[in-house]
Amino acid sequence: MGDCKVQGSVQRRGLIGLRFGEEITDQAGDTSSIAGTYGNFGQGNYAASKAGVIGLTKTWARELGPKGVRVNAVVPGSVATHILDTVPDEILNQIKQACWLRRIGRPEELANVYAFLASDEASYVNGATLEVSGGVSL
Repeated sequence: MGDCKVQGSVQRRGLIGLRFGEEITDQAGDTSSIAGTYGNFGQGNYAASKAGVIGLTKTWARELGPKGVRVNAVVPGSVATHILDTVPDEILNQIKQACWLRRIGRPEELANVYAFLASDEASYVNGATLEVSGGVSL
């Protein structure tokens, strides 16, 4: 399971070809998870795979930065998507209480972070792990 998450990251970004001199893009971003930074009970394989994405991001930022390619990772907390549709209200309330903003993130809030990282305004951002969790890790 963990290998699939990390390998999928490699394949989605097409960075294998980029490492061998094929210019594809000047910015690459990937998605980790708050579980990859802090772990999550019962999800060792998922947490390990998402931690691997962070490691790949930092490695590629070093390897590809000299070629003008920026590589960053976004670490979302809970976001209101269909995956939460089956989560009981009691658990959703616990998730909200664990967040200092006392709510679950909206998809557009996460999209705005990706848009920023892909923009010229983030032209000096490389190797960053940007947590978008409402302060869960504080």
